[in-house]
Amino acid sequence: MKAGITQQSIVAVFLTLLMALIADCAHAKPITFNGTASYSKEEDESGTSSFNQNTTLNFDQTLTPVLGLDESVRYSTSYEEDRDTESIAPTVNLQLNNDIFYLDLSGTSQQMRNSESSNLDNKNWQSRWRSNWQKDYVPVIQFGYGQSQTIDDEDPARIDSKNNNSDMMVDWDLLVGKIYYTINKNISDDYAANSTNTATNQYLRLTSDKSLWQDRVNISFQGQYSSNKQNFSADLGSSGTVLGPRVTITDMRGVVDFDDAKMPEWEKDMASPLPQVTSLRRYNLAVKLDAPQQVNVLYLYTDKDLSADAALFRWDVYQSSDGKKWTAQTPSPLPIYNRTMQRFELEIPEQHARYIMLEERQIQLLEDFNITNVQAVPIITGTAGQKVESESETTHYTADTGISWKITEAWMTGYSLTLEDGETALGDDIDRTANSAYLSWVPVDFFSSRMSASESRSQEVADDPEEKGRSYAVSCASQLLPTLDMDLGVTRSENYEDDALIDSGYNYNAYFTALLFPDLTSTLDLVYFTSREEETDLFSQDYSQTLRFIARLTPGLTTELAGIYSTSRGETDSWSKGANLTVSWRASDILAMSVSGTQTWESDDSTPFLYNMTISLAPTYKTQLSLGYSHQEETDSYNANYTWILNDIFSLQFYANYVDRKESDSETGRVSRFFNDDRNDSRLAFGGQLNVRY
Repeated sequence: MKAGITQQSIVAVFLTLLMALIADCAHAKPITFNGTASYSKEEDESGTSSFNQNTTLNFDQTLTPVLGLDESVRYSTSYEEDRDTESIAPTVNLQLNNDIFYLDLSGTSQQMRNSESSNLDNKNWQSRWRSNWQKDYVPVIQFGYGQSQTIDDEDPARIDSKNNNSDMMVDWDLLVGKIYYTINKNISDDYAANSTNTATNQYLRLTSDKSLWQDRVNISFQGQYSSNKQNFSADLGSSGTVLGPRVTITDMRGVVDFDDAKMPEWEKDMASPLPQVTSLRRYNLAVKLDAPQQVNVLYLYTDKDLSADAALFRWDVYQSSDGKKWTAQTPSPLPIYNRTMQRFELEIPEQHARYIMLEERQIQLLEDFNITNVQAVPIITGTAGQKVESESETTHYTADTGISWKITEAWMTGYSLTLEDGETALGDDIDRTANSAYLSWVPVDFFSSRMSASESRSQEVADDPEEKGRSYAVSCASQLLPTLDMDLGVTRSENYEDDALIDSGYNYNAYFTALLFPDLTSTLDLVYFTSREEETDLFSQDYSQTLRFIARLTPGLTTELAGIYSTSRGETDSWSKGANLTVSWRASDILAMSVSGTQTWESDDSTPFLYNMTISLAPTYKTQLSLGYSHQEETDSYNANYTWILNDIFSLQFYANYVDRKESDSETGRVSRFFNDDRNDSRLAFGGQLNVRY
């Protein structure tokens, strides 16, 4: 490895820029300084300690009423035992804004030094022009162009790439509708791999929405067209292989709790998408390809360097054509960690399915980390010295039409039709149809009802069976009493393949809200679900209920009690129940406190009692202290944060975290890298931050 930028040279450049910017401060120009430093040490057998600091200096200038200039310098260092890293990144941004157009020019040069891997030099600049005129029936236009380059200090270079990106956008509001069009072209040259990839993306949207007969009839239309074209060429090296262009994907990473609002739409449509992810199985991963195509390698980028622990990771690979039925793929990949790119590189069995899943089998690592990005790429093979070229194109058309009719003040009906067509990168046709209709009745203000029916058809590959889904729903809502609201609903769903019924089910739900006393509110949520598989005649039932009480005992004291119970009957029977109590007390503007406890029991196990407490104290309007404590089984966590606003320019922030955990081999999921039968593990981390703002 060639000698990279030294710490002394980085500090010299940083101090030079700092002095230049501070000199301009004499002219009363705005400057912002932000510095953060932290130190942590694990009180275990390793005694590992680490230190991190980040410093950012922002300097904003208004040169004229229409011209602005922003400059910044980011400098960071980290030290861990025998490894240290260093980075400096100056940035300049120029904006010109007038009544005709807005112009933005920016550039960044970043140098990174790593004592145990390659040093990197990143440079990029971007330009963007956008019209500012506001005239009826005159389109808004935007153009953009930029370049970026990354190179390491190896000889020959292992990382040496350059990207050129250009784009255009038109947004046109006409009398009868709106037109939106965008095109983007990206040329990526990988000089280390002797490959070039050109990607061109286009998107067109036409929308129209009109009301007739004094707004009693509404007609809407939306048409969309999108295309992705890839041109790839490469000279194969001595190995006879080269990595192809990145595949466009949507990924979902495992989290502690699945939240429907955070899930991609395709995840909600799956019948059995993923095993339920718990707090000890955070690193499950699902990938959906925009179109079925070849995938050989998955890159998992992490927020921490895990090269020393790569051997502690194992994932199992599954694939699915529909996101419902998963097939295991063997052998399981052996993770390789690229320290320079800070990512896992998993070479998996060649896949052509639309869905790929990685299920965590073993992660023997105590320290938490996050997967920040996921990429999928194919491997192209041939003979050494051969020049390979490939071209692929994906097109997609969608047309949505809807009509609603307000028959009377009480009756309303509507219908919608969606047609999809296109072609995947593999040449398979996309053919989907969906239509739905509804009828609603609102005779009085305190009662409403609705009936709906929908059907969807899809067939992506000519030889595959046509998939069809139908659903029928009835719902009503009523205010039975001034203090009691009720919502009821039932839905029947059916799934077919080539007109043969595969499975069917019913979903019954009821939701009640009651004001028992002026300061006591209660809610009851009931859900009952049944399903039957026609081929196996398997019948399953799921039931859940949630009862919640919220009471305001005093103006500053609030309590909430929730009880949950659920059962599942099918191939296997299971049940679970739990309770949660939360007490919040706001004594004044100075003192606030919150305490909560949660306990869950299951048919085959029970989770430990979880206790949390937080205290917030603001003795003055310039200072604030927050303390926190949590306990679960044999783990105690403490944290403290203190903020002090010295004046309009300076502010300080300090924090400290301490975790005391006793761990044993009986735990499942992630286990410690230490394999003693019983041990204590404690971690302490603390740091501070200084903010300077002019």
